[in-house]
This record gives sequence, C-alpha cells and structure tokens, in this order.
Amino acid sequence: PLGPDQYGYYIYDSGDTGYDLAPIYDWIEIDPGYGGPGTDLNLSDNGNGNYSTSSAYIDLPFTFKFYGVDYDEITVNSNGWIAFGHSEMESFRNYSIPGAGGPSPMVAAFWDDLKTSSGGDVFGYVDPDDEFVIIEWSDMRTYYANSVETFQIILYNNPAQPFGNGEIKIQYNEFNNTSSGNYSNYTPTHGSYSTIGTENHLGNDGLEYTFDDKYPTAAMELDDETAIFITTQPPTALPSPSLSYNPGTFDFIISLNETASSNLILSNIGEAGSVLSYAISETYPLPFVNPGGGPDSFGQYWSDSDLDSDLNYEWVDISGLGTQLVFPHNDQAADPINISFEFPFYGETYTQCIVNPNGWIGFGEDNTTYSNTSIPSSSAPHPAIFGFWDDLSPEIEGGSGCSVQGGNVYTYAFNDKLVIWFDHVARCSSNYPGTYDFEVVLHNTGHVDINYREMEGYLTSATIGMQNDGGTDGLQVSYNDDYVTNELSLKFRRIIDWLTIASETNELEGELYDGESAEFMLEVNSTGLSEGLYDASIFIDTNAEPTVTIPVSLTVDATANQVVISVPFSGGWNMMGLPAEVEDANYLSLFPDAIENTLYSFDGSYNQEEELLEGFGYWLRFTTAGSSDIMGLPNDEISILLHEGWNMISGISTPVYVTDIDDPEGIIVSNTFYFYDNGYSNASILEPGQGYWVRALATGNITITNSNRASNRNQFSSALESANSISFFNSNGKVGELYFGVSIPEEEKLSYSMPPKPPAGGFDIRFAGDFKYCEDSGDIEILNDGDKLIIAYSAAHGNDEEWMLTTDRGEEWILDQAGEILINSDVQHIYLEKSLLPPTEFALNPNYPNPFNPVTTINYSIPKLSDVQVIVYDITGRQVITLVEATQEPGHYTIQWNAHDAASGLYFLKLESNRKTQTRKIMLLK
Repeated sequence: PLGPDQYGYYIYDSGDTGYDLAPIYDWIEIDPGYGGPGTDLNLSDNGNGNYSTSSAYIDLPFTFKFYGVDYDEITVNSNGWIAFGHSEMESFRNYSIPGAGGPSPMVAAFWDDLKTSSGGDVFGYVDPDDEFVIIEWSDMRTYYANSVETFQIILYNNPAQPFGNGEIKIQYNEFNNTSSGNYSNYTPTHGSYSTIGTENHLGNDGLEYTFDDKYPTAAMELDDETAIFITTQPPTALPSPSLSYNPGTFDFIISLNETASSNLILSNIGEAGSVLSYAISETYPLPFVNPGGGPDSFGQYWSDSDLDSDLNYEWVDISGLGTQLVFPHNDQAADPINISFEFPFYGETYTQCIVNPNGWIGFGEDNTTYSNTSIPSSSAPHPAIFGFWDDLSPEIEGGSGCSVQGGNVYTYAFNDKLVIWFDHVARCSSNYPGTYDFEVVLHNTGHVDINYREMEGYLTSATIGMQNDGGTDGLQVSYNDDYVTNELSLKFRRIIDWLTIASETNELEGELYDGESAEFMLEVNSTGLSEGLYDASIFIDTNAEPTVTIPVSLTVDATANQVVISVPFSGGWNMMGLPAEVEDANYLSLFPDAIENTLYSFDGSYNQEEELLEGFGYWLRFTTAGSSDIMGLPNDEISILLHEGWNMISGISTPVYVTDIDDPEGIIVSNTFYFYDNGYSNASILEPGQGYWVRALATGNITITNSNRASNRNQFSSALESANSISFFNSNGKVGELYFGVSIPEEEKLSYSMPPKPPAGGFDIRFAGDFKYCEDSGDIEILNDGDKLIIAYSAAHGNDEEWMLTTDRGEEWILDQAGEILINSDVQHIYLEKSLLPPTEFALNPNYPNPFNPVTTINYSIPKLSDVQVIVYDITGRQVITLVEATQEPGHYTIQWNAHDAASGLYFLKLESNRKTQTRKIMLLK
C-alpha cells in the first residue's frame, strides 16, 4: 500500500492482494444511459477552460470526515476531482499534489483537462439507506488526446479507525492516461498526464498516487477495471500463501496419432489461514522463429527460407514419377485428382483437389478467372491455395487458349504428401513473358509448402497465399509484389492445440487454503502432427509469486513406444499370432522364413490368408526352426469374440496366464487352451506371437490384458494326474500324451477334449472322438509324417486286469507297469483295451461309495464254480436283504444295493461260497 502521509492516510490498490483491505474492482453503474439510477449533474465543459458549468454541489446524507474535518457537502468538477465543502475553483489544468494548484481539500480521481462535448457526462447517486454516495464520470474525453475515460468515486458512510475519517473507493472502468504534452514558458500545452491522489484542506499533506505518468514503488500502474481504496486503516498483511507444484516439467514421447497423459498437482504450502488464488493456462510458441505474416482467423502463419534462418529450401523431386495433367483450356482445371489421404484445410477435410493451369489448387468448383486479385476475397477461387496465381499457359492439347504456351503440370501422391509441379509453365503474354518452375506440396498434417525453383521473367503480377471456403479468411503473402526469388521455400503452418488441461471440476482457476492441493490432468495428442519436437508452456498465475512457467515438450516419433518381440518357431507347422500393432501385417513381412501360401485361419474349417490380425491365431509352416523379430506398438489389451466350439486365438505383447483372462460370461471350457509344438499340449500361459486353441461353450467376448485383474475362473484340477498314461515320441521329441483307465463325469468331459487336427504334415495323437482319455478302451488315431514312433507307457497292473495295445497291422503288446514300444511309421490306428484276468482268489472288495445314500456298488470274485450268496445284515444280526443267491462261474462280479427303504446305520455285507465267507462293514447315511 502507498502511505501513510503525515495525517495517516493510505491508498490500497487492487494489486495489493496480500492485504485484506486491497480493493476488488466491482463497478456500480449509475449512468442512466447504461441502465443506471444516477442523476445527471448537468455539467458542460468543452475543455481547455471553455466551459459553461464545470462544477456542481451535492449535499451529503451523512457527515464525512476528511483529514480530521467534518463535511456535509462536496464540490464535483468535470475535470475528474471532488473538493470537500463548497469550492469556486474551476481547475482544469492538473498539478502535482499536495501543492498550491487546485482546490484544497480534494480527491483527484483523474484530474486532467476533460470535456463533456463528445458525449460524456457526470452523474451523482445517493444510496437510499444513506450508506454511500457515488460520483461517476461517464464517457468523458481528454482534451489533449480525445481519449475515453470512465471512472467513479464512492464515499462510504463508514468512519474508520483510528480517527473516524471516511473511506473512499475509486474505480476505473476505462482508463487511458494519454495527455502526454508538456508545459512551455508561454502558452501551456495540456500535458503531464493525469493526477490521482488526495490533498488536505491546507494543501500541505496528502498522497500522490500518480502524476506525469509516474508511479511510486508502492503503487500499481492503473488500467481498465482496476480500483484504489483510501483509508486511515493501517495495513494488515494477510497470511502469505506459497505455491508448490509437481512436476516442474513434462516430457512426452509418443507415436503418430497417439495420446498420453500425466498429472499436475498444485499445493498451498503457505502460512496458516492463507488462501492461494490460482489460474492455469497453456500457450504455444509461434510455428516460425520469424513469421512473415499471420495469424489469420484460423490461426495460421507463413514464413519462408529467406525470412527464417531455421527454414531451408526443400525441393521435392517428382521428375520421372509424376502424372501429367491434361487441361481442356489454359484457364480451366483438369479433372479432379485424388489426394491419397484426408487433407485438412480451414476446418474441412478433402480427399480430392483440382489444379487450375493459372497457378492455383482448389478444393471446390473451378474458376476460370485469369486476372488475379488480392485475398481473402469471395471473387477469387475458394477454397484455394495460390502458388503463383497469374495468367499462366501450360501446353494444351489442341492448342486451346493462349497463343503463348509452354511447360506442363505434374502430380504425384506419396503416402504422406501430394506434390503438384508446375514445370517451367509459361506466362500468357508476349509483352511481359515469364517462365515459372514451382511446386505446391500438401502434407497429410495440413501443412502447405510452396517451393520456387526457377522463376524467370515478369514476377510482379501474381497472387500468392491461400484462403478458406467463402473467401472470408486467409493469408496473403504477395499481391503484385516483387516477392518470389529462385530457390525459395514458402511454408504455411498452424498452431495445433495438442495440449489439454482438465480438472475434475472442469475449472482451471480457484482457491486453495493452506494445506490443500488440486490435481489437473494433462493430455497430449499427436493427431495432426508430423514427426518432430513440439513445445508448449503451462502458466500458473497466483497471488503468491510471479507467473510460474512449466515447460512441456512433446516428441512425436513414429517408432516411439514401439517394442521388438522375438517370436520363435519350429521346423514344420506352428501356431502363430500377431503380438503388436504393425504397419505391414503380411505374413511374409512378419515371418520371412515362412513357406509361401501356408498361412491358415480357422472358422470351422481352415482358410488360407495373407495377413495376420491381432487376437487371431493362425497355422504357419516353416522349413527349419528359427525366430522373427516383430517391431510395432505394444498391445496391452484386446477383446476377442469367441464362437461356440473351438477358436484359434493369440494374446497380447506380454505373457498372460490363462487364469488371468477375463471371461465375464464364463464361456471358456476349462483346460482347453492348447499350443502346438510337434503336437498339442495344454497351455498355462499365452506367449506373445504364439497361437492357441480354446474351446467355448457359447458365443461371447473375452478380454486379454496385462493389468493383472482378478480372474473370475478357478484354477483347474485335472482328474488325469493319477491316471495311466501313454506318451508318443518322434525324431523331434514328444508328440503328445494320452490317458486311460479313468472315468470322467459327463459334465467335465469337454475339459479333456482335443482341438481340431493340424494340417497335413503335422503330428497328432488322440482317441477317436477327439478326446485325450478313455475309460476301458479306445481307438488311438495317429497323424504322422513318416517318422517311426516310440511309445512310452505307465500302467498300473491290477490283480484282475491288464491293458492290451493292438496296431492296425495286428501287432499286440501287453502294457505291464512301464516300458517302451517302437512302432512303424505307417501305423495310423492303435486299439487300447482293458481285459479282466480270471480271479485266483475268493474276494469281497470294498463297496463304493462308503458311506452311501442310497445306492452302493459291490465287487466280488469267484475263482471256481460255486454256490454264492451275498446277504446284508443289520447290527442286530437280522438279515435285511439277499442280493445274490445262485451258482456262478469263475469270474469278477459287480452288483448294487439300493437301500432306499432301509434306515441309516451300520450294516454287514457277507459273501458266502463253498464254506468260504468274507464280511465287510458298510454305512448307510441318509
């Protein structure tokens, strides 16, 4: 704050944000012309002392003490001041205060030579509750510079400590301190800008806020929408806020057409009770170090290689590549040409353009006007890019048009740019001839380059630039000027808004109390940007310190974030997948060692393909083992549509456990993920670049992700772990493993099913019906490619059963405990069967289940012809039921007891045969 003066007055301004008495600009309109309630004081002043009425007198509704003196009247003057009491002075020439010039006492709100003759007026307003009085100078003009001034004084009925003096607020709606003349020795010229401040009744004490456009250190330079507050209350500093922000810089590296995000945190780490006011914004540097022009309304600039040392002359050579355009007339465009990409231009997107022989490219209707005009203009072609718009005359088939002809126009489309080349095209004039060799280059980012290689002859009758559809906005580089030189590159660029700042409240300004923080989300987007380095800045304006600048850099690199994944393969057939997002997904580009025409997908049958899609699995054949390095953008998550039955799929760019796959509808059949390596095996992990089979109960979506989300599927527990097994080996190793002698519940059988057989030339073994197990017997189908096979088996040999292996050539083996068998390559079927051995002992085997409810199964053996009884007794010895009473041949027998009408409890099962007896306890639990 400014002050105090000798009496004790201070002046606070709206820049004193660290003080509780700092005023806030809050305009109170009293001019009736703007809807206000004020009363016109009817002042009339033409300036320079030429007035009819320059002062008015207002009775105050309350006593106002100023510099210790009580007043009930003020004098209001047209020249921006009030005096307390009744003053006859008409001072229009301002002086420094306090001093002899001007009235005393006074408040100078904007003491200068002002006039009402240009629509200005002075108004007064008394609050109905006698709380304040407002004097407003509305639309006044300075005599010296005719500048508009609108300001007001507010006198408050609020005696302030320590002496009971009144308080005053001055607000500036429109502030133009422009009276910059000076005083000579004789005829004064109104100058010294304005005087603002206070002066006591003796003219020897006061505060000068500004005079002659000079401000004390403690004063803020005034402007539109600012305010000052005059009081005898001494300064009381508010608790000081302090800004902390993290991080201090942002560096992003992304690929084309990608986004990335990060967070910015602001905190108030200031004193207790402090309030940090903040506002966040972003800004971008200009696209050129030295722009030649712009921006237009669309935000575009231009510069060239002569103006800007950072720009080079860059000719794009399409000689031998381009297609020559055929013009029907030297003022008519050729047929529209395809741009080969979507070209953004003034907010619209175009896929075709026309080329007019008069040196311009358009995106709308043709225009045969050969006389160039300035732009932007609706009479000129629009929307259009004017490389060198003049009356040009390339060679025309049939000679239509100008008698002076020369040169041709060619176009060539690259993947990322279109080049239109005017190759030494002649000017249609024999008196002012010219030959022009230039090209217009349209980039897929929306950038436009015009390169001038050799421009000879008359060069000052052309329009160069571009304009929008409608001809209402554009950039004119040259109109009939001597601008073009040889080997000059002209470039048009637009600032692309690639940085976005957001918050949860969608507000970028606010307040933080001490200890509070606010989080902001930053997102960068490379859409529309070409490869390169881009800079931006985040500005943080606070009441704690000068503006903080946080640099933000964005590197756009087509290879950024790309990964290289090494995908191994074996000789022969492999199941493969696409582990990353690649530009070229042709199978020979990804796997150059693959055998041609061997890529197959599956949709119920095998189909030959040329390209791989992410999420799908494929068969692909190789001559020898090796690996391929696949480079692309990582795929961290993919959703795959499964169909009922078997599906070939692939994973993402990182390994994923099959138990971590998100299967919200529960359609995956447990234990049916298979990979192929010289035969099928169950998969527990999906590796990048490998293909897999999986079986689905119904059609639905699954999601594979690297987020380690909680699985909604339980770990599978196989019923085959303790089963008999038979493994097959060829010269490349293990082909597969089958299981036998195990019973699987009906509802679990699909979990032990096998996927479709591999293509011809692959290896495969399975039981008929596409299962990997059998209970008592099974036909093993063998898919072999000329190798002899070794069979390794492990079979539990029971006392009453044995397993027999028989080939389709009649060879037989009994599987006894463990061993190996060598079979010939031409065997395609092997029959595996369990057979029971004649019993050698009289035996009653344990029933199962036990306990039971209400049915249990009972096995017993008879070694010779016998009379047999199987009887159930209760715990008292009472016979409950006779299950068997017959003469039976030697053998193994199985019976069941359905105890549905028996009570729960302990029973005795008794087997009798030829005076031999065995008894077992059985338990019925209901």
